[in-house]
Amino acid sequence: MLRCMKHCLSGAALLAAAWLVGCGGKVVLGNNTSGEAGSGGEGGGGGGQTTGGSGAGNALVLEGDVVELRFTSTPITCQNPSPNPTSCGYWELAILLPDASLLVPGQIETDAVGAQVSFLESGNPQSSDPNDCPGGGGGGELPGAIEIAAVTDDHVDLNLVGFNSYFFDAKPDGSYHPPRCK
Repeated sequence: MLRCMKHCLSGAALLAAAWLVGCGGKVVLGNNTSGEAGSGGEGGGGGGQTTGGSGAGNALVLEGDVVELRFTSTPITCQNPSPNPTSCGYWELAILLPDASLLVPGQIETDAVGAQVSFLESGNPQSSDPNDCPGGGGGGELPGAIEIAAVTDDHVDLNLVGFNSYFFDAKPDGSYHPPRCK
């Protein structure tokens, strides 16, 4: 299993839009990361909040040529899907489904369908410097399950299973009700 963590990075490095993961030669590019508990909005295109797991966060389903499921510790909306965290204690998980036809009720094993999973976490400060955040991330065709209970025109009801192991403190596994951003 591909996993790189436990190296200290500055907060700025964790927030870079393009980041390189040096595990097994895999490279993950994007503004997709992973992290810890946050609050979510309801309605109006706000991020759907989880009801399970200790890493309660926010979620969106971004649709285009591929479908991206984005989960994060900070508020996100369809209008502003890229969080801009300014402190430690942040996480983000992004799952890129290679085909929109996968967004139907049932279970998706991410590694079996070739989904790209990326994650990033910055921990709490390790000194009096608020930017001294330990953290790391990784990505690739990683195992995990997405259990989709319902898909409507406006939202998706889903449960994440098996993603907690990619994080130190964050626990993104749980139930989500994210809006669909088309």
